[in-house]
Amino acid sequence: MSRLIAILNNDPVRMKCCLYAMRDSIREPASGGARTHDGWGLGFYQNGEVLLQKKPQWGNREVDYYEIAKEIKTDAIVGHVRKATVGAWKHENSHPFRFRNWLFAHNGTIAHFDAVKPRMLEAIPDFLRRNVRGDTDSEHLFHLFLTLLQERGKMDDPNLDVRFVRDAMRTAVSRLVHWVSEAGPDAAHLNIVAMNGRVMVAVRYGRPLHAIRQVGFQDCAICRSPSEPEKRAPHELLRFAAVASEMSKVAPGWTEVPEHSLVSVNRAIDLETETL
Repeated sequence: MSRLIAILNNDPVRMKCCLYAMRDSIREPASGGARTHDGWGLGFYQNGEVLLQKKPQWGNREVDYYEIAKEIKTDAIVGHVRKATVGAWKHENSHPFRFRNWLFAHNGTIAHFDAVKPRMLEAIPDFLRRNVRGDTDSEHLFHLFLTLLQERGKMDDPNLDVRFVRDAMRTAVSRLVHWVSEAGPDAAHLNIVAMNGRVMVAVRYGRPLHAIRQVGFQDCAICRSPSEPEKRAPHELLRFAAVASEMSKVAPGWTEVPEHSLVSVNRAIDLETETL
């Protein structure tokens, strides 16, 4: 099953605490033999760089993002477990995708992609079209979104207001849904997340998506002192917001995002949900 997660927080040292708190909800369980995914990927921001880890491989073992990322100090992370539907099984087709400071992941399938792809490419300028490395529907959608940011003069703005990201994503989804509807009766499935390390947007369109925003931990299970296990380890100043699709377990605090909705998180880690 394909899954995605994205987290923004205000303390890079505490990303492991955020991941541990949601661990049971976001990990891909082992199957005991049957194929469950075609690899996983992780994107994060560290010391001004955007870093990627990708493992495009057949899998039936657990994918636990806490174990994968617990040593990483970052305030922004995108993770994806891929079940391939469009595009070959290779590194270039693994999520998340990156362009400059942007990360992007998609959970779902664009119906009639062969028919829609030429219209997507026609809308994307040459310098972005040349950056499309693989052949997935997801990577093409990413570059359509980037095109709309570029048209607004905001793609490389590190301090852009999240409303510009919302507008670009809303327009990208609207155009794509229109093209798909003209190509045939099947709908697009477009659970999406995009971020630049400071703000992020996510879309629910056809697949389950949940969101959470939390201010402070009263007690962090992994930060308690082994010598004083009865003493609480609070993180009162920690703030984080996250989205996750196809959750293994919906834990307290998570809210289901309504269908055909857009979630945005700004630099202050405020989370808003609105209709597409």
